[in-house]
Amino acid sequence: MSFVNNGMAAPQTVTFGDEPANFFPPLGDPQNYTGGQLNSGFMTPNTTFTVTFTKAGSTTTSAPCTITWE
Repeated sequence: MSFVNNGMAAPQTVTFGDEPANFFPPLGDPQNYTGGQLNSGFMTPNTTFTVTFTKAGSTTTSAPCTITWE
């Protein structure tokens, strides 16, 4: 699944799990996401963050500007 910051004026993040204390750097492995902590790091306008889900189920994302997927 891909999340796109399609030109919003401010940077965005995509976070799975608890919001990290420092959400600027990426956290986790988006190419092999099986659950737990994952954070895109700050996404500038016109960038994409792609996550490959390798375990069945549902999850919710949250960030300073929330994006939710279930």
